Amino acid sequence: VIALGILAFALVAIIGLLNVGLRSSKDAQIDTIKAATTRSILSSIRTNAPASYAGETRWFNFDGSTNANGVDAYFECLIATNAPPPPVSAQRMTGVRIEFRYPLSSPPAGRTTNVFHASIAGVQ
Repeated sequence: VIALGILAFALVAIIGLLNVGLRSSKDAQIDTIKAATTRSILSSIRTNAPASYAGETRWFNFDGSTNANGVDAYFECLIATNAPPPPVSAQRMTGVRIEFRYPLSSPPAGRTTNVFHASIAGVQ
């Protein structure tokens, strides 16, 4: 009887930890998608005109793939730069602000917002 009680207690504890593990796994997946997307956006800004990205909004699905029109997207990504319009010397610093809002299926008050700031030197 005591062994069954200990076994039942252990099973309840293990089942309780499953939820924590699943949530951690989902959070890690979301963080990975945001990091990869941020890296891709910064790479695009480095190789193109930074001023053209100011005020741009992009949408992404939960797997990180681009969603062209935002329908059924999981992430909304707002891009802002302080890049002056051309022609300006290439020897300058450009500040970039990338803001993620998710999940888009939630009402605006229930969404999580993460903001990333970066500085890029000597962009074209």
